[in-house]
Amino acid sequence: MKISRIVVLIATMAFTASCSLPSYVPNAVDAAVSVHGGFIKVTLLNGRKIEGELLSSNNERITVMMEGFNYPTQIKTSGIMQYKLQFAKGLNSKVTLNMLLPLSHGVFAIVTLPFNALVLGAVLVESNKDYKIYSDETTYEELSKYARYPQGLPPVYKMHALD
Repeated sequence: MKISRIVVLIATMAFTASCSLPSYVPNAVDAAVSVHGGFIKVTLLNGRKIEGELLSSNNERITVMMEGFNYPTQIKTSGIMQYKLQFAKGLNSKVTLNMLLPLSHGVFAIVTLPFNALVLGAVLVESNKDYKIYSDETTYEELSKYARYPQGLPPVYKMHALD
């Protein structure tokens, strides 16, 4: 009975730590040369949530390409409550498999398995925070550094304004 609880705990931690991002979000080593914008989640003042690729940003509007849409959506910054941008993937979620290594310790796994899971879980959570930017940490103008078009959106796009 105790073994099955431990297995459930480890499986839950592994699945929780391995939530995936869209494929255009680069690994940490490729973030500086990526041609795509970061993945942004925007919460509007009316409670609506929008997520997708950040195309451009300035002090008046941000432009997001939501998945499944063929046109970008412009959002007035005055209507935004908060946002979270992830511009690179953190540590590979396969690192969570290292949590199972103490199983080879035999009887001592009772002590080493929870300790190893705790330490690796904390490392994964903290390392993924390095690649996220929250609305209270930066301005909309600085957010443009993580956009696909940092100088502004080219005029060829049809717009969908969200006011």
